[in-house]
Amino acid sequence: MTFPTIHLNGTSGDDLLSQTTDALIALADAIKALQSMGPHGRDYYVQGPRVIDAAMGEHLARIEKLEAVQDDVRAVSQAIYAQIIERERGRK
Repeated sequence: MTFPTIHLNGTSGDDLLSQTTDALIALADAIKALQSMGPHGRDYYVQGPRVIDAAMGEHLARIEKLEAVQDDVRAVSQAIYAQIIERERGRK
């Protein structure tokens, strides 16, 4: 994964960290909203006895995709934070 580098001509570390924090909050909200719309058998049984299984599998796959994006953004955030800490140590 490619991470941003904090430097004088780029976006500040605080701004980069704030952006990733905002994204993580939005992703957590999106995952929660997605989880709440989980399939219920009563909405699928008229299509056949196994349709709920397919719907549930698709639903879980959507959640997993968002969780994977959340993991990526968390890794970016951690890399930014590590650079901030390293820069702070260098100033002492």
